[in-house]
Amino acid sequence: MVDNDLPELNGLELVQRVRKISHRRRTPIIMLSASDCEREAWRAGVDEFLKKPEQISELPATIARLLKDAAKHV
Repeated sequence: MVDNDLPELNGLELVQRVRKISHRRRTPIIMLSASDCEREAWRAGVDEFLKKPEQISELPATIARLLKDAAKHV
């Protein structure tokens, strides 16, 4: 889980870097953001994007779903 607004490195850059690491390509990534960067987040490789504050209540269910999906690939 990563917020797009991070000091020194934004969340989009972090996701892009993580996706370049071979053993992290399948790591589930959720991005949270109040800014309008959803399209860029999907392109960077997130598994889910949640808009703050409107969708923050969806976080627990989203985490559970992504972990369940990840367990199927183990």
